[in-house]
Amino acid sequence: MHLDDSIYPGDKWEYRLRRGDFVAKAHGARQLASRNVWARIPAESVWVFAAAAAKYSLVTNAACSRGGLV
Repeated sequence: MHLDDSIYPGDKWEYRLRRGDFVAKAHGARQLASRNVWARIPAESVWVFAAAAAKYSLVTNAACSRGGLV
C-alpha cells in the first residue's frame, strides 16, 4: 500500500493509505513519511463501510512499527 500522508489530529497520528481505489486509515504513535508501506491489519481491528461514492473505506486501529505499519 502507499502511505499518502500522516496527519496529527491531536491525540495520535492518522495514516492515509491507498492501493488503487481502495482507501484505508490507520493510527499510530509517530509520523511516517509518504512512501510504500507494508500494512498488516488484524481482522478484529477492521470496520468496513460504504463511502458516499459507493467505494469502500477501511478504518482500523492498526499500530505502527519502525518498518511501517503492522
